[in-house]
Amino acid sequence: MILNISSPIKSTKDIALIPSIFQIIVLLTLFGQPFFSLIAFELGLPNRIAMLCMRGFVSLLCIFGIYFLALKKSQIFTSLTWPLLIIFFWAQYFLRLIYGFFFNNVTPAIPLWEFIAWGFGSSLLLSIAGYFFSSTLTDKSIAYKLTRNGLFLLAITTVLFGINPGFQSPYFGLPDLNPIPAGHAAASLSLLGISIVFNRNTNLKPSSMTPFISIILGIILIAYSGTRAAAIALISPFICLLIASKYLNIRINRTFTYVAFLISIFILLLSYILFVSPDIRLKIISTGFDPNSLQRLRMIQLSLQQFSLNPIFGSGFSIHTDIQNLASSWGESIFYPHNYLVESLALGGLVMASTLFYCWFSAAAHIVRAVRLDSEYLWLLFLFIQSTIYVMFSGHLGDVPIFWLILGISAGLNRYSNTDNSFIEL
Repeated sequence: MILNISSPIKSTKDIALIPSIFQIIVLLTLFGQPFFSLIAFELGLPNRIAMLCMRGFVSLLCIFGIYFLALKKSQIFTSLTWPLLIIFFWAQYFLRLIYGFFFNNVTPAIPLWEFIAWGFGSSLLLSIAGYFFSSTLTDKSIAYKLTRNGLFLLAITTVLFGINPGFQSPYFGLPDLNPIPAGHAAASLSLLGISIVFNRNTNLKPSSMTPFISIILGIILIAYSGTRAAAIALISPFICLLIASKYLNIRINRTFTYVAFLISIFILLLSYILFVSPDIRLKIISTGFDPNSLQRLRMIQLSLQQFSLNPIFGSGFSIHTDIQNLASSWGESIFYPHNYLVESLALGGLVMASTLFYCWFSAAAHIVRAVRLDSEYLWLLFLFIQSTIYVMFSGHLGDVPIFWLILGISAGLNRYSNTDNSFIEL
């Protein structure tokens, strides 16, 4: 069964630019941060300027793409339930932010404009663009193109890192580049490669080594970054395939899947031994009991306590101040609980958290349905799982663009029927 989503496209010529814009947005969202951070580092430029330029460029591409789709394909805007809900979620976020700043004497942990810029440009706008751009997912080679171009960017990033600061650095990161986004960029590369290997409907030539090189490089960089959530994300596709392949209508060779899984684990463990400093290895081995894990659990506990004080509407941005005060006692400058659901509960209560959960659950249902109809969407399912794992362990609500983009793309698959190529509302 093939999920045909070509019906909303009037003319290939009319939308020739849209798939290219879409792929650039996905590519930069997945791999742009470590690449441009290394470029800025080598040139001696402030990393913040590089990130503002990159994210500003991505935002402009989103705006241009949405405008072009509205101009040429107005009928894609007939199903607006999900976009309106995600707008409602971010409206709550911004209202709580403005109220806390102007009326409740809350001092934001970072400048107010950064909360607004990241929340709007790197989260809300990306999710809306992803939702509408999903109508252009007709290129069956998109997974391979993203893998090939992602490999190119991360290979250059790795070479630049080897030159300066050098591989004697204890982890794959910079003073202004947290190893967590670098590790997840590596995880995305490996997951894209794995999706190609296991997608039997792909048009990829068997002789292509790109997916395999991508998987290996991604695994090595996951280990070198010391990012535990990225390592969990690496394991997730194998678990998904072994447990749910029949439900997803994906034919797999279980022996090959087990062997591939064990080889991936071996490469990961070998990379931990060869490339990771003893301190990072100790942190990974003692996960759940190391100081970092215990501190995060304490921040989650504090957030849930604040949620319990006002379970309907939450405690607003004062939770960031409370966490910041707690973290300062450890000598850390952290202001969020590293969990999107917990932060939503503490910040906006059940109203805000239930909105986010519905948007996520709806997107999850639609990407699973899409994969059942066409295994070409396996890459998107793997990235959806990865991005969900990402935000359950890292980042604040406006700080993980990959989550919001993949969420929007997955949710956007709700509008097409595999029977008559017409719009559907789920």
